[in-house]
Amino acid sequence: SAGFFASENKTPDDKIAPPDLMLKPLVKKLTGAGASIKDVELNSNHSFVGQRMALTKVIGEWLESVLS
Repeated sequence: SAGFFASENKTPDDKIAPPDLMLKPLVKKLTGAGASIKDVELNSNHSFVGQRMALTKVIGEWLESVLS
């Protein structure tokens, strides 16, 4: 399977989509169902300000691994 990519931030003040509430339960369910998960934590805010290049690199590397 191609898998699933998950990027989460670790900023405790993220009130829009807290990873513990919004992402980790999904990752747990998908992993439990046998999905291939790439879970990356970036220390940033909800918009990934200051981490967009790092996020782009992670997504690009993931795409390469899926498509090759």
